Formats: sequence, C-alpha cells, structure tokens
Amino acid sequence: MEGFLFQSLFICMEKKTIKDAYSKLINSDIIKKVYPMVDHIDIVEIKKLPQLSIYDLFVDIFVDDLDMTVENMYDSNFDPHWLTDHYLKNIAKYIGLSIRFIRFNLYDTNGRLIKTLG
Repeated sequence: MEGFLFQSLFICMEKKTIKDAYSKLINSDIIKKVYPMVDHIDIVEIKKLPQLSIYDLFVDIFVDDLDMTVENMYDSNFDPHWLTDHYLKNIAKYIGLSIRFIRFNLYDTNGRLIKTLG
C-alpha cells in the first residue's frame, strides 16, 4: 500500500511540475511577440494517454481585445488554431512533452466566450 501511495503522489507531483513549467513557457514573451493580443493562457487539463508518451491538452486562451469575434479575429492576425497547433505544441517539446491534441476555449478578458474547439 505504501508503494502505491508513493507512486500516486509522484504522479501527481510530476503532473503539477509539468503543468507549472509548461504554463510558464506558454505565458512568456514567446507567444506575446507573435500574438500581442494574448493576455494569458490557462492550462485546464493536461492528460497523459495510457501506455503512450503523448498528452492531450485543454487550455483557456484569454485575449485583451474586447471587440474580437469569430468573424474578425483573423483580420487582427490572430489564428487560435495556428497558436495551438504550431506554437503550443512546439513549445511543449522544450520540456519533453509530445502533444497529440489541444482543445481550447477562447475568451476576452471580461470572460466572454469567443470560440471553442473540442
């Protein structure tokens, strides 16, 4: 029983450490230089797939443009699909994560839902 508890604690700590490290990377200037309208990105869930070394990710993306809509986001040079599929997946490689799929909700800073995927 002690071994099981230690292993469970280790897995929880590993997830927390991975989540914290990844959160710092995706909220650094790396993303803001490309997409200055991104206020911050919250990791809702990071799930390791059983028997594989890959992860699925669910994030909330917050933009500081209160006028952004699904219709005009591309006019502002903001593509949440490219942000998640290219930048977030590539940044994950710096800490040894291989991400299969990223689901996201896109909000403005007032909490208004703009778009969802997944």
